[in-house]
Amino acid sequence: MTQYLRIAGPTLHDPANHVDGQVRDILVADGKVVAAFPPDVRPGSVTTLNASGLVAMPGGVDIHCHIASGSVNRARAMQGEEHATHVHACADHGGEHLRAGSGVLTPSTFTTGHRYAALGYTTALEAAVSPSGARQTHLELDDTPNLDAGFLLLLANHQRVIELLDANDSASAIAFVADQLRATGALGVKVVNPGGVAAWRVEPKHKIVESIDQTLPGSAVTPRRILQLMADAAEKLNLPHAPHVHCNRLGLPGNVATTLDTLAALDGRRVHLTHLQFHAYGQTAKGDFTSA
Repeated sequence: MTQYLRIAGPTLHDPANHVDGQVRDILVADGKVVAAFPPDVRPGSVTTLNASGLVAMPGGVDIHCHIASGSVNRARAMQGEEHATHVHACADHGGEHLRAGSGVLTPSTFTTGHRYAALGYTTALEAAVSPSGARQTHLELDDTPNLDAGFLLLLANHQRVIELLDANDSASAIAFVADQLRATGALGVKVVNPGGVAAWRVEPKHKIVESIDQTLPGSAVTPRRILQLMADAAEKLNLPHAPHVHCNRLGLPGNVATTLDTLAALDGRRVHLTHLQFHAYGQTAKGDFTSA
């Protein structure tokens, strides 16, 4: 049975449809906005929400967050006292008692969903999930209310990707990326410190990648080749999200040079650079930070 909702009288802002500050009703049928209800819909079958004096606008989309996955759960485990002492009870809402949540710095799934809703967000992307953690991430995101959610898969330092690139088999590397995305249900790929993590696994004392053309220990693979492979994979697979790149030398003085090299290496390809503020540092003569 179709469910009908009328959101009555809000001030509507809808840029996609060139609506800017008009007072009008919003009609919803089975969760989708419609232009009009069918003529045979009885008034008594429509739920009306009075939104006069309020603003209605598209929900916010958080394109980079950390609200699920193994890393978040490790943080929750380290903040156990938070979840014991910061319990967020939920009042009764029309006979429906909502689940409570807990935590402040590392909120539980229900607290996370309620906070996003209060801020006007409807969509969030967990930005960094390992293939082995995908199942747990799905379970947590499914348990987070009020949000459409997905995640990006960590693949840039995957050993199999490095091996295939070292063998100059880009086609198989892209096929591997496709298989991992299919198996895990991820929306796209996250590229973190390309080559840097793989290098650290071999030689921990050499974990800093100084240049995107620096080869990995025991390999001919460079961060440049990893970046370009992931961008090519996103294009060939027609992924809904461009590669989400966390550049090399994050947070280090002078890293703007590496960031500009990364942009040049990906020229003409779709890419999203995250943490850009922390990838744009210059360096003083004393080695301190400066804006660049």
